[in-house]
Amino acid sequence: MEFVLGTTLAQDDRDDLQQRTTRLFLLDFGQCELVDLSGETNEVYQAFKGAMITGDNQCFIPNVRNTQLWWHFSGAYIEAAQSIIQHKGLDTKFSASEFLQEYEEYAEDFLV
Repeated sequence: MEFVLGTTLAQDDRDDLQQRTTRLFLLDFGQCELVDLSGETNEVYQAFKGAMITGDNQCFIPNVRNTQLWWHFSGAYIEAAQSIIQHKGLDTKFSASEFLQEYEEYAEDFLV
């Protein structure tokens, strides 16, 4: 387990980055599950999208509607994911940018 000190934006003013609530989050890496990357690309993407939307994961992933914060997050996510994908030799099968584009469209249906 790991404790993380983080912030959230006030519900009524998502554009004002000065209005934040400070929270302590508990990450339980024992709850992580392996994803079978040998499946079809769309199945793997669906598993990741579902995991990113459900549970407390939204506390750690910026809302796609917060464009400034999402821009920074997505850039770092793509860089890290592409490095992992290339290291695993899966760069002909998966694309971090394509995945995040799909995630943005998917998340719009679930996020408030």
